[in-house]
Amino acid sequence: MLDSIEEGILYSKKQVQELKYEEAKEILEDITLGIISIKDAMQPILQHLSKNNILELETKLLNNLNKIISIYKYRKEVELEKLIGEGLLITFNHWKEALEKALLPYIVS
Repeated sequence: MLDSIEEGILYSKKQVQELKYEEAKEILEDITLGIISIKDAMQPILQHLSKNNILELETKLLNNLNKIISIYKYRKEVELEKLIGEGLLITFNHWKEALEKALLPYIVS
C-alpha cells in the first residue's frame, strides 16, 4: 500500500502541474484514507517496535495533508505543486522509510 500511496502523490502532483485540480483532489482524498488506514493498523504494534520517529513523521504527514485541504478550501491552488512535491512527498518518504525499517525484523522472521 505504501508504494501505491507514493505513486498517488506523484500522480496528484502531475495533475496539479496540468491544472487538473479536481482530479488531484480526488487522488489526495484516497491518499489520506490510505495513510489513515496504515496509521490505524500500526497503532496496536507501535509500542512493540524499536525506538523510531514514526509518530512524529505521521504528525508531519497529516499536517501536510491538512494544509493541502486548506489550500483547496481557500482556492489557493497555485501553492499545491510546491506543497505536494516539497512537503507531502518528502514527509511521506521519510515516514515510509521509518515504517519499513521498524517492521523489517518482523517481516524477515
